[in-house]
Amino acid sequence: PGVTIIEHESGFNIRTNGLSQDEGAKKYRIFCFGGSTTFGSFAKDEQTWPAFLEAQLDSVKLVNFGVPGFVPTQETAQFIHLMKSGYRPDLVIFMDGVNIGPLYDASDFTRIIAQKFSEKNEEDILGRLAIVKLMNGSYKEEIDFFQAENVDFVPLESSSEYNDLVANRFIENARIRNAIAQLYEVQILQFIQPNGNYNYPISFCNDFGKEYFQNEGAQNVSANLDLIFRKVNEAEAGYINLNNLFRSYNKPAIIDIVHYTPEFSLFLAKEVADYIKLDKAQARFHEDKQTGTPFK
Repeated sequence: PGVTIIEHESGFNIRTNGLSQDEGAKKYRIFCFGGSTTFGSFAKDEQTWPAFLEAQLDSVKLVNFGVPGFVPTQETAQFIHLMKSGYRPDLVIFMDGVNIGPLYDASDFTRIIAQKFSEKNEEDILGRLAIVKLMNGSYKEEIDFFQAENVDFVPLESSSEYNDLVANRFIENARIRNAIAQLYEVQILQFIQPNGNYNYPISFCNDFGKEYFQNEGAQNVSANLDLIFRKVNEAEAGYINLNNLFRSYNKPAIIDIVHYTPEFSLFLAKEVADYIKLDKAQARFHEDKQTGTPFK
């Protein structure tokens, strides 16, 4: 209940935002990319951070392309495909920092997922189903397969070479996206998001979270993530660092060990909104209308 997934005209499946504003009055288009925290796992349509962001901005149509389990490389491929297909939003937003990806992080991993978007049989399209149904229903074997391919978190004992590899993955994806955005004259914002495995106060964890962190050794994870994100930030590849928001929020923000409460999603959306300049989007919108540049 409360989860509505539809097929976007591009062929990707998207999460709706639960809003009933007049579509004709919306002048600005924003595409959001990310994993399950952007998709909004365990939240209703109107309680995801993209939905809260759309509700705060006047005349904005926001499309939530977040997919549970997606990693930076997949989001980059998704973004490039949309640009190549002629879609021209005013702004694209990436929310990264939890999902890492497999060691090899190669194109075949993205291709495996992409095949699911193009299949005609609705019963085989993962993104068309609510995440709860996926985890509990007859598709659990398929989900287990994809989770086996995907490394969601940094290992407890990771080498410096592994940490460098992960940091480089974030850095190079950010640089590629910046270049693509410049090529297609689209505004871009990229964020390193708050990560429950990094610096979330254990005093705010529920019983499940406390047991997880005690068993899994959260301090080891945090130490590695600190090294990784320090390298990412020092590279100045275009990321805005929001991974300290838990401290400023200063109250429970996580449902399990990763996914945000609706209240924290609203807080995050307000932070993101501060970086959006709609005056630039408006100028681009009118320019496109005058020159006839493809705009979908």
